[in-house]
Amino acid sequence: MEENLNQEECLKELPELIPGMRLEVISMKNCLIFMGKIDWVKDDTIQLVHSAGGELPYIEYNSTIKLRGFWQGQPVFMKGVIRGSTKRFWRIDQLHTLQISEQRGYFRQNVKLGATIMCVNEVFEEGAEEDAEKRMPVPCEIANISAGGVMVLSKGNFREGDWVYVMNMALLPDENPLAFTCIVRRVIDKGKQMEYGCEFCDLEDQERERLIQSILKLQRIELRLRRENLDD
Repeated sequence: MEENLNQEECLKELPELIPGMRLEVISMKNCLIFMGKIDWVKDDTIQLVHSAGGELPYIEYNSTIKLRGFWQGQPVFMKGVIRGSTKRFWRIDQLHTLQISEQRGYFRQNVKLGATIMCVNEVFEEGAEEDAEKRMPVPCEIANISAGGVMVLSKGNFREGDWVYVMNMALLPDENPLAFTCIVRRVIDKGKQMEYGCEFCDLEDQERERLIQSILKLQRIELRLRRENLDD
């Protein structure tokens, strides 16, 4: 079922969209379609190409899609309508900015990965003092991941607003482990362990694109396995 945005969206002035700006192209069901790059801009219309120069998938004329990018260091969410497409470009108009109450609804890939997490408040907050146990790296499990953050399951003792460092996380067997600095935005007691909703901080464009490409690979693997199971 498509997400109903009518009660969530608030029209705002569009951010400054410039050629070369990277945008995540997302379906109305919150699945990442591809990582795009603005080719040209005219009023509320943009033309997107693949950020890595690849071919684009087929999409029907008049389809509605979502876009997510970063403007002045902050995430921005938009919605638009497809007015033309080929394997080389998508043309999108009627763009407007969305105010989304739950940003974590944007594409997330469920995973089950081992990693390590530790509190690093002292690095980012002058004068912050934490007990030695809290500063010690502890094992954790990554339950899902997006371009904006991760859900972490751990027995570690963290609180909302803590700065944490997540490391030794490999989304794919053949890739080097990833490491990210995050802020804990949500804490839920699950009994035997805690669930932490963490938002990435100061993630460089190169690392973000690497992360997105890994998520896309995982999604393709998952879709292939689903098709194979249906064919059995």
